[in-house]
Amino acid sequence: MWAAPRCGAAQRLGLHGEGRVLGLTAYASRRLLSLVPTLLGVTLLVFLIVRLIPGDPAQLMAGDDAPPAAVESIREAYGLDRPLPEQYLLYLGRLVRGDLGKSLRSGKPVWDEVWSRYPHTLTLALFGVSITVLVGFPLGIYAAAHRGSWGDNLVMVASTTGISMPVFWAGLLLQLLFAFRLDWLPSSGSGSFAHIILPGITVGLFSVASVARQVRAAMVEVLLQDYIRTARAKGLSLSEERYRHALKNALLPTLTVVSLQFGFLMGGAVLTETVFAYPGLGRYLVQSILQRDYPAVQSCILLIACTYSLINLATDLLYGAIDPRIKYS
Repeated sequence: MWAAPRCGAAQRLGLHGEGRVLGLTAYASRRLLSLVPTLLGVTLLVFLIVRLIPGDPAQLMAGDDAPPAAVESIREAYGLDRPLPEQYLLYLGRLVRGDLGKSLRSGKPVWDEVWSRYPHTLTLALFGVSITVLVGFPLGIYAAAHRGSWGDNLVMVASTTGISMPVFWAGLLLQLLFAFRLDWLPSSGSGSFAHIILPGITVGLFSVASVARQVRAAMVEVLLQDYIRTARAKGLSLSEERYRHALKNALLPTLTVVSLQFGFLMGGAVLTETVFAYPGLGRYLVQSILQRDYPAVQSCILLIACTYSLINLATDLLYGAIDPRIKYS
């Protein structure tokens, strides 16, 4: 006689799970469609900004002593003599077909140039995020659990220092200490795991400081709630108080910060890769800007924007997995 209620409960759970999956799929589809106008705006903005950079790319390619006829020939060959609206429409037409154009500096397809460097930058960003989670979370938890103590003050001072220090300056200091003074790690280049340690720590310092402060603030807010005090009075252990209740409720705002920091790491790698001569997308972007390589600059920023948008989408989808109260409709 109890079989029917159990079956009905199972059916309700199945319907609920199926509806949640459908809602999640519809939400993800809408978000992916919304990326189209966003990325279109990015292409237009970058297209206009790179052309405001002083200097003529055709003159740079031909050389300072090149005759005007040679410069004009290069300008015509790459379509730089056409009106800006026409150049933009031609660029969009190639982009829709998956053609990012040819580099003005090397003459090679930009897709090959960018894609060969993108894994290096992505690896660097993932390494920085790993450091952020492995170091920032414990520091924030410790500071929240011992708020007002000397350890809490030390973590806050270190976090403020990490946020205030410029990325390139931190990289130079780490390079000076661990590469030149101690000779423990290589100072530049790539090819092994040792080459990624210093640049990875450099890009992760700012994120560690931000996440540690966010975790501390969120956990302190939760630990001061009435239900925590009631549970503590009933004999709640410290581990349950900190990890089962406080940390779980602090994950949502912290997850947002981590996803934003990942986008910062993709962009912040520009300076870090330049300091460490790391062959990633950021260093290639700097070189392309200096050479007025319009197709390369546009492609680098577009790829970074795509990655950042997809990371934000994945973060929004993770909210529902962490907090079942969040509904996708």
